Amino acid sequence: IKIWDAATGKLSGVLWGMRKRVLSIAFSPKGDRVAAAGEDGGIRVWNVATGELLKVLATSDESTYAITFSHDGAGIYSGGCRYECPLEPRRRHSGGHLGIQ
Repeated sequence: IKIWDAATGKLSGVLWGMRKRVLSIAFSPKGDRVAAAGEDGGIRVWNVATGELLKVLATSDESTYAITFSHDGAGIYSGGCRYECPLEPRRRHSGGHLGIQ
């Protein structure tokens, strides 16, 4: 995934980690993180400034077609996930919402 500076039109970074075709990309409300989902069924979250891969969320072995951050940036909603996805001890995938903090 390539990140371009809208003001200059120059390439500002490349995000690595997607294993198959990307189907959806979303920026967090603050613009500090970007998430991508695709044909491998997973969702990956990066730090926009550093390009560091912050988290890989396993959704299923099916494609994830759409993602968006929650209004507070604490979670990601996904479309195309049909299985429960353990994320952390206190939170689990439910109704298409993935907690990412």
